[in-house]
Amino acid sequence: MDLGLSDYHGLTITMLRSNFEKQEPRIVKYRNYKNFSNELFHDLLVQELSIKNITEDNFIAFQNIVFCVINRHAPLKEKPIRRNNSAFIDKTLRKEIMTRSRFFNNFKKKKSKHNWKIYTKQRNHCLRLLRKRKKDFYNNLNVKKIIDNKKFWKTVKPCFFDKYIIYSY
Repeated sequence: MDLGLSDYHGLTITMLRSNFEKQEPRIVKYRNYKNFSNELFHDLLVQELSIKNITEDNFIAFQNIVFCVINRHAPLKEKPIRRNNSAFIDKTLRKEIMTRSRFFNNFKKKKSKHNWKIYTKQRNHCLRLLRKRKKDFYNNLNVKKIIDNKKFWKTVKPCFFDKYIIYSY
């Protein structure tokens, strides 16, 4: 590209565009202990075992009764966990990001200087925290454990932009 700035150098621009495929969320199963009561669980378990008259030889029947009572008091639930999370993102950072999103939604609903100020304060706090976590993660990274290319790029890839990088020479 000739810009007329120099008589022998042309401007060179290179763009690297990279897209990472979004992975499907991972489903995690857990027990919900929100309404769990030790006394009720114990009473119902004793009642069920006395009704069925389980012997020592019949372990499978015992196991089925126990799981039935557990599922009544602490049911299994499923929760999707986002993939593509980096190793340096922990629970506290996620909670701060959720708080930042909540403040931004409040600002979108009620546009005021006060809501914007709260949001920007939380946004800056999240960014400082993220930069600190990244710095700590990469400073404490054990290079001796990264012996093959796949592990290397999996570890280093979050450092790069996910959209595109512009190089100018």
